[in-house]
Amino acid sequence: MKPKVGWKIDLTPRLSFLPRRTDAKKLNNAKTWTSDEDERLRELVISNVSVFDIAADLGRTVVAVRARAHALRIVLGRSRFRVKANAK
Repeated sequence: MKPKVGWKIDLTPRLSFLPRRTDAKKLNNAKTWTSDEDERLRELVISNVSVFDIAADLGRTVVAVRARAHALRIVLGRSRFRVKANAK
């Protein structure tokens, strides 16, 4: 059967079993960052505190801290004090 003139055939696969999002906004259950938390993040990074300790201090995950630092263009440097794995 040939399609009629002017008709378009949509060959994209349908994923009808997946729930569809009705809004264009990204679904995010995270709490928003306050300006006080941003300032605290800057202070802790300047003080050379590890990302794990910053996350614990702010009550956030390490991924959230890294993402916020990236959004604020804060460079999270590596700690100068590292434990060597092969200490002799």
